[in-house]
Amino acid sequence: MITYFAYGTNLNQSLLSDRGIEYRLLSKAILRDWKLVFEVINPDDEGVSSANIIPSDGDVVEGAIFEIDKVNRIKIDKHEGVPEFYVRDEVEVKNSSGEKVNC
Repeated sequence: MITYFAYGTNLNQSLLSDRGIEYRLLSKAILRDWKLVFEVINPDDEGVSSANIIPSDGDVVEGAIFEIDKVNRIKIDKHEGVPEFYVRDEVEVKNSSGEKVNC
């Protein structure tokens, strides 16, 4: 199984369900020294930007840790536009208990 840090619209349970993505919520999470930006132009809706995260000292991104399998990671990557619009990176987050988790 894969631990996945979700942020932005990937926290929307209805959207994930509509996309056929199955996951198990493990914890709320914080990603330190990154920030949420809207810099990825949505190819399906001109003039609309999608959320992205970029390194940024002192900033924080709030999200959640999901447990997913390889099939569902492929589904997420497809909907997110990996590798055309996004790159998948491994990050270290803190869960709601303050423990570090690699996602």
